[in-house]
Amino acid sequence: MSRYPRNVPESALSPELKALIHELTSRLLSGDSPTHALLREQFAKARIREVELTGVGLFAHFDVPKTTPLASPARMIGGNVPMDVVGLEGGAGCLLCVSDGRLDFLEIYVNGTEEFPERPVVRFGPVIPLGVGSPAGNERTER
Repeated sequence: MSRYPRNVPESALSPELKALIHELTSRLLSGDSPTHALLREQFAKARIREVELTGVGLFAHFDVPKTTPLASPARMIGGNVPMDVVGLEGGAGCLLCVSDGRLDFLEIYVNGTEEFPERPVVRFGPVIPLGVGSPAGNERTER
């Protein structure tokens, strides 16, 4: 039986993985627009509902209270924080998704076929914040 995919509640995440999710989301929301500020407000009130471990990355799904203001545009996906991860030859990257005006999920993906560690040791590259100027945001930028 395969170990993946598997869903893990926030309470069962390693401290390293939980810290990485919070750090990457904060970096992806570091832009200076009013939309970034609104999304940072959502993130401050959000919780991680669950994390889907895929083996070659993960999806961290957020619950954002319905009382928080909605972002515009309502659908955005993009940004990136390249990562050197101990044990991954090709490193990893990430992106953030906003759906229906609320933070939806953070995706972390491996640049290769190696398994993403559940207790990652990471060095971050330069941040490309989530693009907020168009409905598509800013797609992954290849290097």
